[in-house]
Amino acid sequence: MENNSGQMSSSPEASEERDGSYQSFKLSWVCYLGVLFWFLVRLLLFGAIAVACERWLGVKWVGYALFAFNILWSLYRVVYLQSLVLYTNVDGVWMFQGLLPWSKGVSGVKWRDISEATFSQGFSSWAFGAYSIRIGHRFTNSAELRINNLRRGDLAVEHVNRVLATTLSTFR
Repeated sequence: MENNSGQMSSSPEASEERDGSYQSFKLSWVCYLGVLFWFLVRLLLFGAIAVACERWLGVKWVGYALFAFNILWSLYRVVYLQSLVLYTNVDGVWMFQGLLPWSKGVSGVKWRDISEATFSQGFSSWAFGAYSIRIGHRFTNSAELRINNLRRGDLAVEHVNRVLATTLSTFR
């Protein structure tokens, strides 16, 4: 999709066509359970380290520093997970992710190179609506997209396969 300057746009906001044929998808709330789990594990571990430092070394600031690090790292992970977006546009299927300027990026597969889109099915996927999806590349496995805990991932795969079928039918 071209922006006003004639360059290709890589932002997920630009993926919406006027007729709604292109869509974007975000992660499910289930992905944040991992952040919560590791926050609690670090809280226990850092708490033990803080108590040991205070008891044996008489240093109190270590506990405060570790607690602040734990909160900041967990907040970073939450905001990072919120930044991940799978979207489709006229060129293909893309995944945008990243917060910091040096970690922002887009990776994806062009329509002509997609072999298929699949999702893993199971009770937890159905119950929570969070699917693991795979957008396969025709020529190499290293260039495929894999995303865990995608909200409405089943609909995302259906959308990608539908657009892929219509795109390929126009080339034949």
